[in-house]
Amino acid sequence: MTGGAAASGPDARATHRSEQFFEATPELMQALLLLRGEPGELRTEAALAEEEIQATSRVEQGRLRRLATLAAQAAGSVGGQTAAGVAAQTITGMLA
Repeated sequence: MTGGAAASGPDARATHRSEQFFEATPELMQALLLLRGEPGELRTEAALAEEEIQATSRVEQGRLRRLATLAAQAAGSVGGQTAAGVAAQTITGMLA
């Protein structure tokens, strides 16, 4: 078997470990700080990432992907030299 999750036996429980977490680096924290001034969903998602980091010292890969996408969209709509553009570059670099 390759990938996925499997369980065997009467009390067995399958778990999926494909979710990846990223440690909160100073660069990520700076990117999230920049996003505090952004409007709407981008600011909300950044705040959720900050809460996750405060609780666990790390952030889930899916949240970083959403943040990178939202930040890139915001940067593209007004030009790449915005806070969103800088944050998008930082987060995308972490995911690479």
